[in-house]
Amino acid sequence: MTASVETTMQPEPLMPDLSSPRVQAAMRVLGVLPEELERRTELATGEKEQRKLAMFERKRRQLIDEIHVLSTAGSGGLGVSLSIPHSQRRRQNAFLNKVMEAERANLERMEIAAKRDVQKVVMNELETKLVMQQGAKRLEDGEARLNRLIRDRDEKLRVQRKEAQKRNERIAEVRMRAASEQAKDAEHTMHQLEEAMQRVESKMGALQEGRAETRQQSAEKLASIQERQHRLVEDKLHSREHQYETIMNHHAETTDRLQQRLQSRQSQSEEILQKQQSSMMRVREKWENKQREIQEHHFNNLSRHEKAREKRQAAAQEYARNLSKANSKARSAFESRYENVQREFAKKSPDRRLTKSTGSLACSEKNLSDSQLLVLEQRKHYIDLAVSNRHRLQRAHHNAQEQHLAKLQAVRDRVDALLESKARADDRRMVMQRNCAVQKSHLEHEMFKIKSAPPEKMTGMLRDLKLEPKAAARIQELQQQLGMGPASADETA
Repeated sequence: MTASVETTMQPEPLMPDLSSPRVQAAMRVLGVLPEELERRTELATGEKEQRKLAMFERKRRQLIDEIHVLSTAGSGGLGVSLSIPHSQRRRQNAFLNKVMEAERANLERMEIAAKRDVQKVVMNELETKLVMQQGAKRLEDGEARLNRLIRDRDEKLRVQRKEAQKRNERIAEVRMRAASEQAKDAEHTMHQLEEAMQRVESKMGALQEGRAETRQQSAEKLASIQERQHRLVEDKLHSREHQYETIMNHHAETTDRLQQRLQSRQSQSEEILQKQQSSMMRVREKWENKQREIQEHHFNNLSRHEKAREKRQAAAQEYARNLSKANSKARSAFESRYENVQREFAKKSPDRRLTKSTGSLACSEKNLSDSQLLVLEQRKHYIDLAVSNRHRLQRAHHNAQEQHLAKLQAVRDRVDALLESKARADDRRMVMQRNCAVQKSHLEHEMFKIKSAPPEKMTGMLRDLKLEPKAAARIQELQQQLGMGPASADETA
């Protein structure tokens, strides 16, 4: 009979690997024990025992097939996956990496904006100093031009004075030469007249009166001519003297006017210097006030963030307390329900119909036929199989409850991890904002130092700044125009 039962069954299935975690998980889900998968080795003394062993063998093979199917079905049918903590950790790390990348990008953008502001301030300051230097250079060129004009004018006046002196000397020589020539001419004329008078005294006695009148007229005419020439020379001399006085007066007026302009120019330069100093004082006061306002704003932000952090911590603690209270209440309710179910299950007795039917059948075994006895025997075997199945289902239900609780605990851990990662991200964001504020304050202080520094010290300050190529080229061009060397080799690169 045993050989006939074994021939009707399927071939022996492959025994699952009990050391495999997937097989162990499938066994926990089904509530199967390792001894239930082992083949029974007890000897069957009768036909009843053989049928019972065949029934349990079919159940054993069915369980082996279910374990194979469930272990090869994937992680979806095995309850809570073992890779949940690792995947949760990976997601947390990815979230933190995203937050850090975003904060790093914000910090880089703020550093680039601050660097551009510094470059703009440096270029504006260098351009202002270049304009001031060009203005000073133009002022020096104007003064040099004015001095050159004064020297040229003085040289021209000296040349004109020498020419006038030479001209006066030539005029005096001409006058003396003309007077000597006139005297010589007069003497020669008188001599000729005396000779003529001596010649004609004898010939023209009758015309002596006429000649006397003629001589008198000639003498008067000569006297008038001499007087006219003398007056003409004096008029020319007076006109030259008047012209010389006019030139000297104009020269004096021009000298006074230039002196007044030079004095006004000096007073204006002093006023410009005073205005520059006052403007620098105002700018310094403005930057100090601005720095003070920024520090106050920074401390206000710190206090506000501290209050917000305390508020968030208080809210989180309140939420954690409420959640722990709700969980404790739910746990206590679950434990009370579970204990009640266990007590009810322990107090539960077998069905009266089964006991009554088995007892009545046992009493009337002798009065039953063979088919009825076979049915009764199968019923007993099914009762034993149902008991084993019930225990197996209880173990499976207990395992399902543990998996559900583990899943709830995993969800709770994931929520706690998310809250912790969010708090860490907020703390890192606050640290980055603080670092950004400190860096911004440092850059503003450097900007104020660069603005108030002379061009010679500005070159040393610019060595610590990594400028952009365009800004470095512009700053180098301005430094070359100001007569300064390049700030550093990195800037020129």
